[in-house]
Amino acid sequence: METTTAPLTPPGHRPSGHRPRTGLRRLRRALAPVLVAGVLGVAILQLHRTLDGYRWSQLPHDVAALGAPALVLAVVATAVSYLAMTGYDALALR
Repeated sequence: METTTAPLTPPGHRPSGHRPRTGLRRLRRALAPVLVAGVLGVAILQLHRTLDGYRWSQLPHDVAALGAPALVLAVVATAVSYLAMTGYDALALR
């Protein structure tokens, strides 16, 4: 015996609390990517200005000057951070 169920709402029917998009909502939605691109551009410009005087050939010497304990601690802290973010995402998907 096969049973069928009718859809909960007829096609084209909007729930009573649904409001059509207004011009302001459309504008915000259209400007969001522009705002993100602008913030990213400012961040890249600031990074370029900050690192302008840095000599990249000096990088290995600067890293070696930190010492092994500091480097190991940095790697462990990074791994723990990524593990925490992965766990957080897994919890969010539940």
